[in-house]
Amino acid sequence: MLVCRALRLSSNPSAKVEGNFNVSSDGRRYLIGVFSDPENPFGNQVIRSIAEQSANSPDFEGKVKAIRSMIGQTTKGDIVTAKCEPYDINGRQVNTYTAVVFGHENIETVFRNAGHPIQDVTKVAAIQPVAATEDLA
Repeated sequence: MLVCRALRLSSNPSAKVEGNFNVSSDGRRYLIGVFSDPENPFGNQVIRSIAEQSANSPDFEGKVKAIRSMIGQTTKGDIVTAKCEPYDINGRQVNTYTAVVFGHENIETVFRNAGHPIQDVTKVAAIQPVAATEDLA
């Protein structure tokens, strides 16, 4: 399970803002959803972009309103960490990625769409959600 903690604008100072939304380089409006494990208040919060499918989608504001009503509520899904193709973060090479995966989504597809394909897709079924395996010991 996941809990939506907040829905906010990007903290990137160069992110374009129009009204109550960020706007991507291809003109799509988006917000950042902040999610965490509802049973672990000390666990990591993980963000996920919530964006229009195409620029100026007429139903996007309705979807945002529905998501805003979910703040503080639980939903099906997990915070998943998996090994992926190596990528660079501030000059440091990393090969794991963490993503919010909703209950109806495919883990492999979420990672690929985020630009971090899982290296060995035969092991996807064995991936344990972070939320289910974290221990406060």
